[in-house]
This record gives sequence, C-alpha cells and structure tokens, in this order.
Amino acid sequence: MPTLYSPAFFDLQLRFAQHVARVRGVSVEDAVLHTTNIPLHFLRRPFQLDHPLWQEYWEGLIQAKDGGEWTYRFCERFWGYSDSSPYGCFRYDYREDEQLIRIHFLNDDPLDVGPLSKARMQKRIEELTTMFTDIKRLHPAAQKVKGRSWLYNLEAYRRLFPAEYGKNPKVIEDDLCGLVLWGQFLQRDGQVHDELVTTLLDCSREKQAMKELMECFPYPVLEPECSLDAFYLFYNRWS
Repeated sequence: MPTLYSPAFFDLQLRFAQHVARVRGVSVEDAVLHTTNIPLHFLRRPFQLDHPLWQEYWEGLIQAKDGGEWTYRFCERFWGYSDSSPYGCFRYDYREDEQLIRIHFLNDDPLDVGPLSKARMQKRIEELTTMFTDIKRLHPAAQKVKGRSWLYNLEAYRRLFPAEYGKNPKVIEDDLCGLVLWGQFLQRDGQVHDELVTTLLDCSREKQAMKELMECFPYPVLEPECSLDAFYLFYNRWS
C-alpha cells in the first residue's frame, strides 16, 4: 500500500522551519534541509545543499504559490509501494556489530479501527510474537532491543512490550528529520491533527532557543532499550 501524506503535513514542517531559521540564525533553506522530514522523501543522508535533487526542489519551492502542495507533488514522484511486512505493523533491523535489534512501527492495518486500539491489541501481540520468534531463530547472537519514536509516550503502544523496555527511556532531542518525531501529527489518512499543529506553531512563535522549540512538540521522541531475553519471556506468556 502507498505511504499516505498530505500537503498540510509538509506545510506544517515548512512553517516550523521558519522558526528554526530565526532561532538558529540560519537560512530557511538550511532549516528545511536539516530539521524537517522533507528531504528523506527523496535524498539519502548526509543531506547536502548542492545535491541536484535538492536544488530542483528548492528552486521550485521558491516559485510555488503553495509550498505544502509543491512539496507534496515533488515528493510524490519518489513514493513507491512499500513491501508488506510478515509482521504486520512491525519491522526490525539487526545491527550485528552492536548485537542489537531495532524495532520499527508502520501502520499497515486496513481497518478503520486504530492500530493501537484495544480491539487490535491481540493482533499486534501476535505480530510481535511471530517477529521475536523469528529473531530468536535468525539472530541467536542478538542481545538487546532498542526503539525510537514518539509512540513510546502512549500507554496503548507501551503495553505491547515488556515493562522493562519502557523504564527510563532516553529523550532524543536532535532527531528532527524522521517520522519518529513528525509522525505524531499524522492521521491514518495522511491528513494532520489540526489541534496539534496549532499547538506547535503557536508555541514556536514565542521561543528564542532550539531547546525551547523542541519543548513545543506535544510528544518528545523516546528511545527505550532493554535485554532481548525480556521480550522472549514476555511473548512466551502470550503464546
């Protein structure tokens, strides 16, 4: 299924970047490149102002009457169809040098019911049980699990994992390019939560430092971590 966004989602980030430029004393272009999710739709890190694709995007944005719409149309060129995960809404990658499993969440639920609702909790547990069963078989040397997302602020998400995993997560203040931060503004249809957008932008107008700007986000990005054994024990109780 295609990833869904909207012009309003990009408009929000363009407007926020103007506050970043003011606070940091940098150009708006630099702020958009390094503190929004926009470049990730068509560039690989590290982001560079002289990249041809970035220059094409920025020149078009300067001339555009509607920056959000232009950005949506430009990024749309690079969207493909995401491969279905065998674990439903969950994915992982294994970092062998760190013996680390990284968990990722991407809503792949076709139902109108929210993917983190109580009605879908059993389904999410089943997906995670299958995923960690495969991890145990495929990556026997793995020792730790780590995540990074605004979703860890929600009890509806934390309850899917062992309690040890949610204790004392690290607060990440410098990841402004990922959906781990910007995803909190998205609805399932790609539109934005208007009240959250208003909260962020109204708050940002008054701030004079980057730390203060980050405090305007409704939810911070959290990075929990714990041993892999805790996951095996937790999902064994559900199986």
